[in-house]
Amino acid sequence: MKKRIIFYVALFLLFGNAVHAQAPFFRMGDGHIKLKNTHNGREISVQYVNADGSLNETAYQQIDNVFGFPTGEKGENISRRLISLLDYFVDEIDPEKVIYITSGYRSSSYNQKLRDKGKTAAKTSTHIDGMALDFYLEGRTSQDAKA
Repeated sequence: MKKRIIFYVALFLLFGNAVHAQAPFFRMGDGHIKLKNTHNGREISVQYVNADGSLNETAYQQIDNVFGFPTGEKGENISRRLISLLDYFVDEIDPEKVIYITSGYRSSSYNQKLRDKGKTAAKTSTHIDGMALDFYLEGRTSQDAKA
């Protein structure tokens, strides 16, 4: 049975050390990420940071697509800090693993439907803003993150 690791953005801050001084965020991964959305089946393995440290816009749009994030409608992307921290976390735990997204971007209406069904979903969920996700790494448990 798959063990799920579910973490929110705040938990990422508990892991690891600072990266090089030129990084835009305090904690970042290697700029490569493997994602699969368990709801829409979309999957990618992309290098979202170029060798010079700049953002690979095409790869980042692919990340948005996997999350189901309406980039064109919103005029923005999934949180870059979220992706950088997620990448960092997975690089620390097991860099070869695919990140299985069980809950990524949620529209306001979908979030309300969850609430109407009695599910745990905050009225002002950060999922609506593309700043949160629930995920797991196949074969890993939350105990692995404490190592």
